[in-house]
Amino acid sequence: MLGGSCAAPGLPAFNCWCDLASYSSDTMEAALREEELQIRENDSEGPVVLVNEQDGGLEANGGEMILQFMERNGYELTWQNDRFTIYETATAKQAFVLRKVYGW
Repeated sequence: MLGGSCAAPGLPAFNCWCDLASYSSDTMEAALREEELQIRENDSEGPVVLVNEQDGGLEANGGEMILQFMERNGYELTWQNDRFTIYETATAKQAFVLRKVYGW
């Protein structure tokens, strides 16, 4: 999830504003690397990426690390309106469809 410190406990949150004194680009890079390691080790889906498009999205706000993370992990756009865009891994998207269709 992209959006600072508003994530639920146990869920990763990354903020593309990695130029803050309290959240450096090194901190973000380490967090993304750790998340990617967890995805690979556990053969699990990555976190949902929620982008606020009203401020220009990732491209306009220094989200290069997040974009690279998404590319390496097979993220796809799954929903979009004029304010938000949601990206998920194919595994997460498939799990959602299975839960919806089969009630899992």
